Amino acid sequence: MSQINQPRQQRRSRSTPLFVVGNSVLALLLCGGIGYSIHVSGRLPGVRFGYTDNHRQLLETGKRGELIPELRTAASIDFNDAGAQLQLLLTASDTNDLESKAVALRGLLNHTPGDAELHGELAGVLLTTGALDEALVHSRYAIKLDPSVDWLHTTYGAVMLAMGRNREAAVSYRKALRLNPKSEPAKRALAYPLRNY
Repeated sequence: MSQINQPRQQRRSRSTPLFVVGNSVLALLLCGGIGYSIHVSGRLPGVRFGYTDNHRQLLETGKRGELIPELRTAASIDFNDAGAQLQLLLTASDTNDLESKAVALRGLLNHTPGDAELHGELAGVLLTTGALDEALVHSRYAIKLDPSVDWLHTTYGAVMLAMGRNREAAVSYRKALRLNPKSEPAKRALAYPLRNY
């Protein structure tokens, strides 16, 4: 038994100096990077510093779709960073990535929970992705926050229509038309799928 364990112990003792050297180099590189950031900007680097150069390169080459995974990571690491949420929202909108757009809107709502239009935007994205129950919650809340915005009533009407609640949808579309008689989505909905309501 003792002979079998002996080579393992020798291997451990041989790998220990290599392990220590590797960790020391890693620590030096990390400290050097932090020191450089402090020297250049006068403060500790934020969470998103590691992503900034890569983002600029991808934006300059027009490869916005490749940014999404990194932006989602940055937005989820620092959910309190509205800049990360906004950058994710803009990029997701450009690339039509609805799932990432919903993530960004939820993050922005953490900063401004009383923003009716953000709730309305999120409701529209959720409607498109088929998350009707959550879309209903956000569209109702958006109208509660600001009942004077016609497109919020249109979004609520679309959610109601998708849920098969045609009477409620027609009422909401009519409210949108009262607020904005030129609302094309409300006119179309009341002319065709809701013409009997």
